[in-house]
Order: sequence, then structure tokens, then C-alpha cells
Amino acid sequence: MKQRLKDLKTPLHVVCENGKRRIAEMLLDRNAKVNIRDKAGHTPLYLASLKGCTEIVELLIQHGADVNIADNKGRTPIFVACERKQTEIAKLLLNYNANTLIDNEDGKHPIHCCCEVGSSEITELLLSHGVDINQRDSHKSTPLHWACRKGHELIVKILLDNNADVSLPNRNRDTPLHIACEKGYLNIIKILLENNADVSLPNRNGDTPLHIACENGYLNIIKMLLKYKANVNCTNIYKKTPLHLACTHCLHEAVSLLLLHGADASAKDIQSTTPLHLACFSGNKIIVEELCKHGVVVDETEKYGRTPLHICCEQGNLNLIPILLQHGGDINKMENENLTPLYIACRDNKIDIIKLLISFGAKLNETDKGGWTPLYLACNESNLEMAKTLIANGANVNKADNDGITPLHLTAQAGNTDLTKLLLKRKTFVNMVEKFGQTPLFKSISGIHKDITEMLLQNGASVNVTDKFGMTPIRLALQKKDNEIINLLQYNNVE
Repeated sequence: MKQRLKDLKTPLHVVCENGKRRIAEMLLDRNAKVNIRDKAGHTPLYLASLKGCTEIVELLIQHGADVNIADNKGRTPIFVACERKQTEIAKLLLNYNANTLIDNEDGKHPIHCCCEVGSSEITELLLSHGVDINQRDSHKSTPLHWACRKGHELIVKILLDNNADVSLPNRNRDTPLHIACEKGYLNIIKILLENNADVSLPNRNGDTPLHIACENGYLNIIKMLLKYKANVNCTNIYKKTPLHLACTHCLHEAVSLLLLHGADASAKDIQSTTPLHLACFSGNKIIVEELCKHGVVVDETEKYGRTPLHICCEQGNLNLIPILLQHGGDINKMENENLTPLYIACRDNKIDIIKLLISFGAKLNETDKGGWTPLYLACNESNLEMAKTLIANGANVNKADNDGITPLHLTAQAGNTDLTKLLLKRKTFVNMVEKFGQTPLFKSISGIHKDITEMLLQNGASVNVTDKFGMTPIRLALQKKDNEIINLLQYNNVE
């Protein structure tokens, strides 16, 4: 009887674990230690409870088993009975003064475990033994929180019938209603609301149950919360309303419901983003149309000065652009860095959007803070199709940036023959100088681009110009040791 296995189990542990009542009785009659613990801290009583052997549990208790010895994880036999829904064993343990106030390593009490696993009978049993119905675990969650989290409708009813606090918040300030809304348990939500749950109480992030329902896309729950007069314009710590979240997640039916119940369609969050910005980001045409019909200002700007039209261009949402423009959107409005919607479309190589904006009359020569035009962008990225589109519609081929660099400087330096040809066909000024006094010819020679050098010379490029450092095209060609370019310059009467 004193022999123990590697896991420190005694013969009594083994027979209790395997439900051998007669052998257990024999060992106990021979004075087997009834409260001895194995390596995991389990007593024979714990293992008998785990196995569900009511008779052995009773036998062990009659032989002096301590019902409140915890294992290494802080769990006593009553925890096991609750988790395994062993009602008869729970009755026995409670009749022998099992401690219901003890908590395990997770900070839960036995009643929390019952509500988590859905053991309604033991829940009622614990309550009949005076357990605090609002007992908190280490996260300040009550039994009602756990029943709502796991969707145990019957236990929710039992707890509320026994006067559980329906709106008590946990550590995160979530009420049971928050939890039920997060999990999508419509019937439980109905029960909570019928028991006067606070429908608009915010949690630590400022989210109300309506925020949670919109975040998770539960339309039926949104309807129910609105029926119980949820505040549609409450804001969380990010100043987002439920409408912001519905637009983010493309919930067009929810958007309609919220607007019908008085949601502010122009509300701004902490970054000054409106629901329309978010709908344009998500690309939902139905929501964008509904918000526009609702009379929102389509040119509202957010933190970075972007309008919904800027957002559409960034995201490539072509089908939304006409809607915004038809409702008064400013096609040339600049954001904080002086970028127009057309500039953004060019920057992100959205050729279909570029063509659409041009068809609606977008200005082609607006510049950013560095003086870059959309055409400058196209040339800088060597994008021939974009450059053709812009030039065909009247883009200024000679507009220089803040450093005096023109599109021709860029194509000459990059060695892009096709783009250079395109620019020269449009009577581009070949001798414009940038801030260091260099013409496009300097750039083509520097890059040793013979074909472009020849094109520039054929179109009137001056071979005898001097930059601010005293450098001339011929000196630069000599530095580069390119005989073909040197010969070209000499043929064109270089001094």
C-alpha cells in the first residue's frame, strides 16, 4: 500500500481512477492514506470525482477524505464535478462543506466553471448553498458573463431569475450584453434586454453593444438593440460611431437602419474620417449612394486632408468616382501635400481612373509641394501609356519642378527613347536649364545615352551651353570617354 508509481500514484489512486470500489474499500480498511497527493497534486478523491464514481467519492469521504485539497492547478474536487457536470458528486461534496470560494490558477470559482460548461443543475445547487451569484473571477467576470460567453441560455435565465446583476462590467468594462453581442447570441441578448440590461453602456474602449454588433456584422442583433433604443450616435475612444463601423465592414442594411434611426451621417472620428471616407475605402457602392442621398458633404477632409474622392483614387474604386462628382465632389481639391485626385491616380498607376478624371475635367498641370505634375510623375516612372494619355489631353510638357527639372530632363537622364520622342513631338523646349544650369543634353551625355543625345541635337539642343560649375557638354563627354557622343557633338559644331 506504500508503493508508489513514477507519477507518485498509490494503489488507492489507481483503483479510484479506474472505478474499482471494492478494491478501494479493501485498501481503506487497511489504512491506505486517503489524502495523499500524486505528482499532479491529485488526491484519490479528486480522481474518483474526475471518473464520476459517486460511490467511491462517498466511500472516501466516509474514510476522512478532505474535500478541499487542491491539485497543482488550484482545482479541488468540486471544480471537477462542475466541469464534468457530475451533479450527484457535487451534492456530496457540498454536503461535506466543499469550499465554493476557492479559485483555481485561472482565477475562476466553481460557479464560473459551471456557467462556462453549461451545468445548469449544479449552478442551481451552488446557488442553493449560498454562493454569491455575482462572484467575480480574476478578470472580474461574473457567472452571467461566462454563461453569455458560452451561449448557455438556460443558465442565463437561472441566473437572472436569481437576481444576478444584468449590467455588471468585467475588468474590460464589458457587460454580459457586450459579450453576447460579440458572440452573436440573439436569444440571450433578448433575455438580457428583457431584464433591463443597459443597452448603451460603454466598455473600456468606449464601445457600446451596438458598436460590437456593427463590428461583427450581426444585422438581427443591430435591429434588436435599436428596438430597445440603443444610442446610434455614441462614440468610442476613437470617436467612431456604430455607423463608422457599419461602413467599414460594408453592412449596407445596417447603414440603412442606423440612418433611419437618426445616425449622424457626417460624424467624424478621431482622425476626422467620416462614414463616407470609410465606405469609399471599402468600395461599397450601395452605401456610398445612400450616404450621398442622405445629404453628406462629399468633400469633407480627414486628418491628411484627403476627401472621399482621394480615397477612391488610392483604392482604385473607379465606380464610386462618378457618384461623388455628381454630388458635388471637387475633382481638383488638394490634400495636405497638394496632391489632387488625378495626381494620386497617376502616382498609383491607375490608368482607367486617370482617363475617367480627365473626362470629368480634372486639371492636368496642378503640382505637389515639390512642383511635380502628373506628367512629371509619368516620366519619372517611365510610364509611356500614362504620359501619352496626359499629353493627348493637354498636359504641359515644359512645366518644371521646384528645381527646374522638366519631363525632358527626366527622360533624357533615364535613357527612355520612346518618352523622349513623345515629348519632342510636342515641341518641348530642349534647352531649358535646371537649378545647376544643365539642359537635358547634359543628362543624356551623363547617362551615355547616344540615341537620345542625337535626338536632342536634331531638335535644336545647344552644344555650347555651360552649367554653373563651368561644365560643357563636350567636357562631360570627354570625361565619360564616349567617342560616339564626342563625334556627335563635334559634328554639331561644338566649340
